[in-house]
Amino acid sequence: MHLTFSHLANQLHFLCKSLSSQEWFIFKGMAYAMDKIFEALASTPRRKILAYLSEAELSAGDIAARFEMTKPSLSKHLKVLESAGLVTSEKRGQFVFYRLQSANLSSTLVTFMQAVCPVSQGLKKESKALAQRKQSSQ
Repeated sequence: MHLTFSHLANQLHFLCKSLSSQEWFIFKGMAYAMDKIFEALASTPRRKILAYLSEAELSAGDIAARFEMTKPSLSKHLKVLESAGLVTSEKRGQFVFYRLQSANLSSTLVTFMQAVCPVSQGLKKESKALAQRKQSSQ
């Protein structure tokens, strides 16, 4: 059986009868958000994309150039990450730029995941070098 935070929240509802309806609504919303975050982090390609974005804001083209995946596949991964609140996007002209979402629980989880995920280390170094090259060329 696949358990999610939302399922767990429903089970806890019976144990937490003391919660007001407003508190329960907030708790359910947090559980739903956590489901989306962990669903996004469950994918190796998405964890790699997050690591690559760790030090630099990058266009979708920059990200696509680094990873061997189709544009529709990359687009899907970026939408999942954005929906989970892990990245934000900004359209500038004909390009869409992505960066890690900062100052929230999801960014804390991403930072922790990158510290313990061996795949992330090399990509973080690449991202930092790319950010430095972009900064020096401006």
